[in-house]
Amino acid sequence: MKPALGRVRVCLYSLLTTLVAICTAFPVAAETISLKRAVELALAHSPAAAQAKADNQRAFASYREAKDQYLPQLMIGSGLGDSWGYPLSLEGSAPSLVNINAQSALFNPALRDFIRAARNEYKAMAEESKDRHNQIVQDTVLVYLRSRNSGCKRALIVSKRASKRGWRVRVRICA
Repeated sequence: MKPALGRVRVCLYSLLTTLVAICTAFPVAAETISLKRAVELALAHSPAAAQAKADNQRAFASYREAKDQYLPQLMIGSGLGDSWGYPLSLEGSAPSLVNINAQSALFNPALRDFIRAARNEYKAMAEESKDRHNQIVQDTVLVYLRSRNSGCKRALIVSKRASKRGWRVRVRICA
């Protein structure tokens, strides 16, 4: 039995050394990408772009919530219920089978000013989102051009790694 175990060890050792030799013979190639692709990757994986999008959505939701106060709110209910004696409603009248109440703001200057402020905040967030987008594009182009002017064979090396918050793109200039 011992000679068979020795043969298995020799086979495993030779297989392992062959795999190591094959893996080291072929260098890992870095991805060379175009400027357009670098900008697309930066915009898709930038935390600043994701934050700008979230801020924009929050501002729009705030605007819609303020504006929806002018829509009528309809409440349907019943005055019937299990009770002892003769139940009275809140108004002091007899119970009814169906109650329908509608409530809406018709004229409210404070609400109008609040809606105007929410709309202005939404527009400001949209402009800030555009500014962040342009800043990300500008930074990416500068890094790309700096790497091209340094005489690298590979212009840009991009690696993606997983983190707790999601995918991050790391741009490294080769020497």
